[in-house]
Order: sequence, then structure tokens, then C-alpha cells
Amino acid sequence: MPPTSTTTLGPIWWLEEVEKRTNGQVKFETFWAGSLVKKGEDLDGISSGLLDVCVVNCTNYPDRLPLINVQFPVYFAPTDPKVLDPLYLAMFENADFINDIERYNTKFLFAAPVPGKDLSTTVPIKTLDDFAGKKIGAIGVYHPQALAAIDAAPVSMGISGAYQALQTGVIEGQFLPTSAIYSYKLFEAAKHLTEMGLGAELVGTTVVNRDVWDSLPPNIQQIMEETAIDAYHYNIQLLADQTVEAQQVMKDAGVTFYTLSQTEKTKWASLLPNFPQEWVDEVNAKGQPGTEIMTLFIETAKELGHEFPREWSVK
Repeated sequence: MPPTSTTTLGPIWWLEEVEKRTNGQVKFETFWAGSLVKKGEDLDGISSGLLDVCVVNCTNYPDRLPLINVQFPVYFAPTDPKVLDPLYLAMFENADFINDIERYNTKFLFAAPVPGKDLSTTVPIKTLDDFAGKKIGAIGVYHPQALAAIDAAPVSMGISGAYQALQTGVIEGQFLPTSAIYSYKLFEAAKHLTEMGLGAELVGTTVVNRDVWDSLPPNIQQIMEETAIDAYHYNIQLLADQTVEAQQVMKDAGVTFYTLSQTEKTKWASLLPNFPQEWVDEVNAKGQPGTEIMTLFIETAKELGHEFPREWSVK
């Protein structure tokens, strides 16, 4: 069965691998979400030293971690694991990108992307016209605007309430990765799924408190860094495996699948504001290298063969 989240599985694999490759010299005591720090407190917890190692949920910090959240304004960014793997590795090699989180007294090791969001619905959604008047669960800055542009009715809806909302008609659709649609059993209430290709986002970023990191012997640091890269590749492969497994389970359960065509994506993208430029202007105004990071993301994706349905230009 597809596991709940790639956000934690890569880091768990990394913890186990570090313990194994250090022959037990390093051991970890794991505290699951909420047992040491609450949601939205993980960044301060690792920065202050309350935590030694942490998987920071970057999506909780769009203002404090803007560069690591670079993908969010780029609609129809890459979702193919073969593109994602080298794309984010290139981002990790950029000092400004890494400093986005390391300036909070941390040592960056790796970040785990989640699959791109698809659309679980109670009615068929095959084209943009099908969105008209439909109540779609959406969160964040960009999804509500994007839905409004195609005459859908965005409804502020998180994952926890989506099942009941679909069941009762409060919403007719919810954006989530296919593997999460499976994990949260939305397919029981919504028998249609449209593959959207909106782009895969970095979510769980594994970091070590900087003071703890500096106290470690060089050979342990080296093992941690080497295993972090291995965990990153492992996590990317999970994107493909989980999605395929989840699709098969849901198809067997009677879910009908559709794919939003490139023509429809192009039409939708043309209706949107230039979200990447808006993001760049906002980040640059804070003294951060928004233009550089957004350009690196978009141009690297294109060099790796990804075709955007619209030329997202930034300056």
C-alpha cells in the first residue's frame, strides 16, 4: 500500500542509514509530529537547539523561507521524477537557496519534494469549462486566484476536512497529490481524478542544529552528508512508486482518471497573472535574491526538457 507521505519516509530512511553506516556511533531518538513542538514551531525549535535534527515543513513559512518555496508561484512546474531529481539538486548547490534555512542556525542536509497536486472530484473535470461554478477546495495564495481565473469557486479547505466536505457537497473537488488522495481515502467520496501536472513542491527539509553539527567529528559529518544525498534520491523514487501504486488501487476501486491536456494547461496559464514575477518583486523587496533563484528554477527546468505551457518571464 502507498505510504502516507514522502515527507517523512526519506528522513526516516536517512536516520536508519546514518545509524547503520556509523556502526551505531550515532543514534537518534525520534519524536513524532506535535510531541515536542507544535505545527509552525519546528523552525524555531531547531534554531534554538530544542531539537537536534528536524524535518522542517517549509510550506508553513512562506515569509521566512521564501527561496525554498520558489516552486509555489510557478504553475505547471515539473512533476516528472527524472526532471525533479536533477532540478532540485541544482537548487541545493546554490548558496543563497541553502542559506534561506541555514540562516536560522541550521545545517541543511536535503529536502523532500511531494508529488504534484492532482484533483479529486465528485464530478468529471476534463477541461477548463468543466470547472465553471464548481466548488474546489484550495489553500495558499495562488490556488484561489488560479481557480477564480477559470470561473471555479475556491473554498478554503485543508486536508483534514476534505473527505466530509466532498461527501456532503460542501466542495466538489480537492487538490492533493494522487498518493495523498489515496492515503486520505478521498476516492471513497469522489470517484473522479484529474491529473493536473501543477508541479511538485519541496515540503520536508531535513536540517541539523548548527551548534550540534559543529560539535560532530568530520567523519560523522561526511557520513551524514553522503547519506543525505542517498535519501534524497530514495525520496524522489518514492514519488513515482507511490503514484503508480495509488493509481492502481483507486482504479480497482472504480475511480475514473482524466488528464488535463497541454492545450487546456496553455489556456489556463494564459489567464493567470505572472505569479513568478509577483513572487520575485516581493522577495527582492525583502533584500533576497528573488530574480536569481526564480530564474535558476525556471531555466534549469527548461534545460532538463520540461515544457511550460507559458513562458514565465521574470526580471
